Amino acid sequence: MNNNLQNPSNKRKKTSSTDTDDLQTTTEVEVSVLQSINKKLDLLVTLHDKIKELRTSLDFAHNYIQKLEQSNNSLHTSVKTLTENMDLVMKENKKMKETILDIQTRSM
Repeated sequence: MNNNLQNPSNKRKKTSSTDTDDLQTTTEVEVSVLQSINKKLDLLVTLHDKIKELRTSLDFAHNYIQKLEQSNNSLHTSVKTLTENMDLVMKENKKMKETILDIQTRSM
């Protein structure tokens, strides 16, 4: 007869060994999955930190651009005022030249 049928304890031992092997394999798979998850979480943390740095940099650049726009608007206003004043001075200068020429012509 078959040796396994005569001695049931042998069968249990083999099953017990197989169960231990299965448990070890399952544990190894779980550890591998957890390691993979940890690597992905580490990557997410790194990406989160990089995004925070980019946001800080973007906020700084945005604030700087707003200041430059304000400065540019102020300079634009100044240039416009100076241009208007220059036009007035040139018109007055032209009138003065005409007046001087007229006076010189009369005095001759």
